[in-house]
Amino acid sequence: MKRGIVIFVEGDTEDALYRRFKDKLHSMTENHRFEVSDLIVCNLKGIGNFKIRVQRKFEKDIRRKHPEIEYTVFLCYDTDIFDFASNPPVKWTEVESMLKNLGAVKVHQVKARHSIEDWFLNDLSGLLKFLKLPPGTNPNGNNGYEKMKNLFKKSNRVYVKGEGISGFIDSINLDKVMCINCNQLKPLCKVLNVQCPRLNP
Repeated sequence: MKRGIVIFVEGDTEDALYRRFKDKLHSMTENHRFEVSDLIVCNLKGIGNFKIRVQRKFEKDIRRKHPEIEYTVFLCYDTDIFDFASNPPVKWTEVESMLKNLGAVKVHQVKARHSIEDWFLNDLSGLLKFLKLPPGTNPNGNNGYEKMKNLFKKSNRVYVKGEGISGFIDSINLDKVMCINCNQLKPLCKVLNVQCPRLNP
């Protein structure tokens, strides 16, 4: 059977970033196991009702339309709302079990610690250039989201979590972000058969 990948993300910003990841990683693959058309990034528009929306998307919009493809699923999310929650909004083991019952070959989690904004700040120089702020501008804030919001404010812009920003994702140094967050992205790289020395333990 043909094989494919489904990448579930939380919002528009993550959607744009993972589409760049998908294209970049596919270009780094020497022996392609997947056609690029079978690498699906699915935007859930938030974390609320996550399990129900994943089930509906995977069962009706993906598996039903392409029963001939065996899918590996990646659940990509920020850890900030889960780190200290006594009653987390999503029980990931239940989501994984549900997807496997629906036919997913494997299910992996890609965790942005603590948020996707922390990943963007890994390329602070690229971010400052995009915002037309001077080098060395300090990203003030208690967490990645606050730092991003304050940097955008200094540039007379508004940063809204989960919303796409025209040109912003394209300005990020993807190699730098991928390298710094290698451990989180490693499962995706392995499934795609990316030839990278960092994949070796």
